[in-house]
Amino acid sequence: MTWFSFLLAHGVRPFPARYFAHRIDRMYFDQGRPRQRAGIIRGDEDYYCPVPGVVYRSRLSDLVVLCDEQWKGAVIDRICSIFDMILVDEGQDFAGYDFNILLSLMNASERMIIVGDPRQQTYRTNAGLANSGFRDVFEFFAKNSSCQIDTTSLCTTHRCPADIICLANQLYPRLPEVLPSAGVSQGTITILTQKEFPSWAKSHDERLTVLRYSARSKTPAGYPTMNMGESKGLTLGNVAIFPTGDMRKWVKDHQIALKDETRAKLYVAITRTSRDLAFVL
Repeated sequence: MTWFSFLLAHGVRPFPARYFAHRIDRMYFDQGRPRQRAGIIRGDEDYYCPVPGVVYRSRLSDLVVLCDEQWKGAVIDRICSIFDMILVDEGQDFAGYDFNILLSLMNASERMIIVGDPRQQTYRTNAGLANSGFRDVFEFFAKNSSCQIDTTSLCTTHRCPADIICLANQLYPRLPEVLPSAGVSQGTITILTQKEFPSWAKSHDERLTVLRYSARSKTPAGYPTMNMGESKGLTLGNVAIFPTGDMRKWVKDHQIALKDETRAKLYVAITRTSRDLAFVL
């Protein structure tokens, strides 16, 4: 299940929040933090729902925690009685009260595994302030749980050539290095001007993808093109990255500091490559 579907089906509906007049039917995909309305506090139905039956995305996990508190742990107990094992993917994307839910599940379940890569945090499930002092769920668990945190089992890439993963590692020098597997092919890294790009693209047209920061980024027409964040999880062949201004500075000087989201998207873009990589500056 997707996380939001899971929270709706197993978090807020089986044991509804007390004093709510309406069933929670769906979620409002707000992109930011809901505006705090005068006189409305956590626990009030209007705090979570802009209209009856619709919950703010940024307060859905908060509402699940509230339901579990009011029903003295019944929400978490029910989930753990249904599922023998809980597997959670893309752990780096969770935020806010998600951490509390995952910790409660980890403490109550027979077996639970969370998998994720802190380097690929290009998206956040919500904009809540809860637990904002932690960079990600793994840092939260290291502080609040005795569960095992494994940073070695999945430290090998079976996609990227050695030179390319070595470059990507330089974006996160404080994290354990990702290592290339013995079976990956060799690749090259090239820095191009925009005038040089068509010639390089012609010689690399097999499985070539252009990656950009967003749809507003200027890239040449006629090539398969994706936004960096949307490419997460994919294995691509030859990749040409059209970087932002800050990314261009980093390509020239790896000591340049980048914003967290910019760094994560550049890491994702670089590590989609299974053949040759080009930066078009």
